[in-house]
Amino acid sequence: MLTTLTLIAAMSVPGQGTGLTLTNPRITYGELGSPRPDTKLLPGDIFFLSFDIDGIKVSETGRVKYGMAMEVTDSAGKSIFKQMPVERDDFLPLGGTRLPARAFVSVGVDQPPGTYTCKVTVTDMSVKEAVVTKSLEQKFDVLPRGFGIVQVYTASDLEGKIPAPLVGVAGQAMFVHFAVIDFVRDAAKQPNITIEMVVYDKD
Repeated sequence: MLTTLTLIAAMSVPGQGTGLTLTNPRITYGELGSPRPDTKLLPGDIFFLSFDIDGIKVSETGRVKYGMAMEVTDSAGKSIFKQMPVERDDFLPLGGTRLPARAFVSVGVDQPPGTYTCKVTVTDMSVKEAVVTKSLEQKFDVLPRGFGIVQVYTASDLEGKIPAPLVGVAGQAMFVHFAVIDFVRDAAKQPNITIEMVVYDKD
């Protein structure tokens, strides 16, 4: 099953919009992580879709009102997960008309393999005279169950409660969180797993 939908919009960056659009969609490793190289996920992983909301109407006091909804369908077009619009009222202290936004959903360990489509819909609720709604769709593939690493993301703390971008300064600590799934246990029902991490420079 697909569960645990969360829709998030973050602080704005300067810019001028010409109408509501959803741009720069990408599947990422966690909330602030880098883009994934492909769209293939193992069961037990987390599908993270990042994008920008451009051209949203801003009030004279620097506030925006909008709603976000998400639906996931299978390859046959059948809806298997749906989240009704989540209404938000945010303040944009830096001005502009752009908000970085994310939506994620957990892929259950028993999710059947196949191609799925995530559709995110954003509604500008500040426009009174007409409903302004835009949507974007992103396909992703759920692979058959197997041994692998899932739920990779970086954080600033050991507990993984504070997401961290892949940008830092000398002396800063960064924690890489992940889970290992579908490993084999021995006769004593214990796993025997070796984990190795290698850090590369820019070359």
